[in-house]
Amino acid sequence: MTKHPSFTVEDSARAFKSLLDLGLKLRSFAESELLGKSFEISRQLRVTFYDATYVTLAKEYDAKLITADKDLHNKIKEYCDAQLLSETKPEELSA
Repeated sequence: MTKHPSFTVEDSARAFKSLLDLGLKLRSFAESELLGKSFEISRQLRVTFYDATYVTLAKEYDAKLITADKDLHNKIKEYCDAQLLSETKPEELSA
């Protein structure tokens, strides 16, 4: 978060604290089975391994993947429950 020139260290610390305050359930994907699935999905859907890890986690945990990336959404929407951020209502984010 501190790479942006307008962000100070304090700004980054506040942003990170706000993220933690959301109470999100954090999951690890550093299991060999999930990493293997991510690799296969990245090849199958022709997306980056980074994006494929999110797709894998969404599929594995039956979660909705919300993305602002239209190209990614078009590639993954048939594979997992994916939704564009621009089509997401604010109340859906707090559920």
